[in-house]
Amino acid sequence: MDAISRASVVLDVFRGRPGSFNQQRQSFGRGTPSHLKPVRVLDERRNPAAHVRFLILGPRLPERLTALLLLIVAFDALASNAVGEMVCGDAPVTVIGWTREDAIEVCSAVQASLSWLRTTELTLSDSVTIRPLDDQGALANTHRLGRYDARTKEIQILPFDAALKASVAERPAFGVPMTRDLWRSYVAHEMAHAVADAYFPSGVSHLTAGEYIAGVLQLVVLPDGPREEVLENYRKLAGWESASEISAQYYLMAPGAFAIKSYKHFTALTPSEQRRFITRLTRERLSD
Repeated sequence: MDAISRASVVLDVFRGRPGSFNQQRQSFGRGTPSHLKPVRVLDERRNPAAHVRFLILGPRLPERLTALLLLIVAFDALASNAVGEMVCGDAPVTVIGWTREDAIEVCSAVQASLSWLRTTELTLSDSVTIRPLDDQGALANTHRLGRYDARTKEIQILPFDAALKASVAERPAFGVPMTRDLWRSYVAHEMAHAVADAYFPSGVSHLTAGEYIAGVLQLVVLPDGPREEVLENYRKLAGWESASEISAQYYLMAPGAFAIKSYKHFTALTPSEQRRFITRLTRERLSD
């Protein structure tokens, strides 16, 4: 039973008469103090604590109890869709502060990322935390969808709903609308940074090498259909001819095209060549 259904039952039982939630809502709308209307209580569930004092200080005890019961149900609705912390399976990755749906999607991307990275002989050595990126952080960040902080071992990703709005307000990444599949690929992108970072020599710039690995992984984890849609937008763009072409300047000017060129270069190699190239990136880096 969902939160609204439970609210209906609470009202019916408390008032001692049958009736649907809609009927109760209509009756509450006529001649009843506004703070007792179920619609108001449930609509304000994003910040119900702000209404606790207003609700509790109602004029009559039955009405106060009814309002409190509705408020409890509203809190329950929030809790059922919120995740405090979730560990992504057997991976040392903890997601914090997400809705349940987003947390599941994040962990799905984490598992897919780690699985592919193992084929290149890269494994996650440290614990990582993944939190939502708020609007202020997104505006301050070079990439508005996500970032990885090597000092704190923390990934921040813009929540899906916010990423979807951003893809409508601005030119979308890779020229395609934001979808759950594409959003997960950005989680994978940041996971690549979290894993590969441990393999680079400390104190040495590895922007280009890190973005190559992250760009390849981002395209790899996309399902075939969405990946082909992205690649179609870059059908005239060839992969890198050699490692010497891969540059930080190109990445900074066109990060999406950089990822596409890296993916096309990487997938043109044989499996053994792919592993050797990743090893080369982590040991020798590229020119930054």
